[in-house]
Amino acid sequence: MKELKETNPTEGIFPAKNFGEILAEYVSSGWVHSVTWSPNGSKIAFVGHDSTITFIDVAGGGTPQTLRLTQLPLADVIFTSENGAVAGGHDYAPLHFVNSGGNWSFSSIIAAEKKAEAPKASGAKAAMSKFQNLDTTGKSARTEALTTIHQNSISWVRPYEEKNGNVSQFSTSGLDGKLVLWNSPA
Repeated sequence: MKELKETNPTEGIFPAKNFGEILAEYVSSGWVHSVTWSPNGSKIAFVGHDSTITFIDVAGGGTPQTLRLTQLPLADVIFTSENGAVAGGHDYAPLHFVNSGGNWSFSSIIAAEKKAEAPKASGAKAAMSKFQNLDTTGKSARTEALTTIHQNSISWVRPYEEKNGNVSQFSTSGLDGKLVLWNSPA
């Protein structure tokens, strides 16, 4: 990949080019659902349908760092600062990512509510319950609310309150029809 250098402070990281000319190209092994720039325009993040999130420090050489998640795919991502990002998707709760020393990592699930566990059945009752649950999977509507605020996939993550390039609050909207306002993690 060609090294990107700042040629003029008014042009930014990419030198002036003709409209439609490719400036950089990065590989993803799944559909890309969302792409976002960091507040100062030096980093890019994108989320893919292959349960990955990729961060690229364009100013620092453009080497992608891809994190493969154990969660379901993400649908949208925003930077909350130069070293923080929030993404949401098919697991119903926003995820927080941080950059420490040039390495991005998963930090936490934001505002995940814990639900008290039901007493576990044992023996024949446990086996019967398991097969009853398997038999009804996908056949009936949920009768029990999930432990997350969103009850379906998050489709949008947007900054709500921003000051000096740092997002202090963001909103999510989902397929459940909810619009939720969150405080950004520190």
